[in-house]
Amino acid sequence: MCPKPCTFSKLHILDCSHNKFSGTLLPEMIKSWKSMMMSNTSQLGYQDNVISLSGKSWLIYIDYAFTMSNKVFVMNYKELQHFYYMVAIDLSSNKISGIIPDVMGELKSLVLLNLSNNMLSGNIPSSLQKLSNLEALNNLSGNIP
Repeated sequence: MCPKPCTFSKLHILDCSHNKFSGTLLPEMIKSWKSMMMSNTSQLGYQDNVISLSGKSWLIYIDYAFTMSNKVFVMNYKELQHFYYMVAIDLSSNKISGIIPDVMGELKSLVLLNLSNNMLSGNIPSSLQKLSNLEALNNLSGNIP
């Protein structure tokens, strides 16, 4: 997918669905998503939005909201706490081929994984059973480990 390894060390949500991407899922690319590999959710938090001037500080409130959807359900996240800890990958409806790399099971913070409607082959890797935070795994064929 990337011609050379991509580095997204703070990436929490990757939604590249419906983009006609082709190629394979490269283990090197997946390993670069460091924040998705953290198992401690406190490590995922963003910095507070504080502005300090002349010894005075102001907390800036930013209204975060987003929607994650798939064939089965739609998840609306409107509270900031969900945004801090949401780790999701949606690569659905592309032309990605090959196998799902075992390294995908190292993304310990992953909550949603959608690889449906691609041209993937092989079995669902047993490493995915390590994803204890996973709430949704969409439309993959094969035995679930």
